[in-house]
Amino acid sequence: MGTLAEVLVKEGDHVRKGQLLARIEDRQAQADVESQKASLSSAEADANASEAAVNAADESLHTAQAVIDRGLADLDRMKADFARADGLLKES
Repeated sequence: MGTLAEVLVKEGDHVRKGQLLARIEDRQAQADVESQKASLSSAEADANASEAAVNAADESLHTAQAVIDRGLADLDRMKADFARADGLLKES
């Protein structure tokens, strides 16, 4: 599909099977292909950005979990310190 760009034979010429008879200008088809390539590149870039965001969120989750774990360890240590201090207070 396209605009007839060039006719390679004249009326009455002998032609062979498979011989190129005319050329069709395919600018629109080529433009459509380029547009689809650009859309694909854009979609790939979006996918890569989304993957990076997921990885960043995953790292944030790991960091938050480490903060929670440290807080729980600190709490356990403080409970033990309190129990020790309370025991010493009761002994005196």
